[in-house]
Amino acid sequence: MQQMQAALTAATEGVTEPFDRIAKAILAYLTFFDEHPDYVELLIQERAIFRGRKRPRYFEYRDANRGPWREMYVELIRTGRVRNDIPVERILDTIGSLLYGTMFTNYFIGRSVSMADQFTAIFEIVMRGILTEEERTLR
Repeated sequence: MQQMQAALTAATEGVTEPFDRIAKAILAYLTFFDEHPDYVELLIQERAIFRGRKRPRYFEYRDANRGPWREMYVELIRTGRVRNDIPVERILDTIGSLLYGTMFTNYFIGRSVSMADQFTAIFEIVMRGILTEEERTLR
């Protein structure tokens, strides 16, 4: 987890635009686990061997390192760049769960598209949604 966090930090270091920072972090996360499938296997083994553990280390570590991301989303909401009707924790949980699931899917069945294409699809759908502007106004 420390190595993964270091990869995210290195990828986002010096990036001040929040959406660029998010994009770089998503790509770094996917790339890290793509390049280190043995770490995915360790997560699987941890769950199998330590089933009685209240919370897997992955989530403990993730939650302990959310502060800067939480602050960034709070600021994006405050400045009107992100909707204010979704709690920050829900944003973090949803994006985190999407990436976590993608990491495991990539491990179990492999990527069906390039890492760049996979990243672009995730980023576009998360940030822009799947609805057209016309449909958004209807909803």
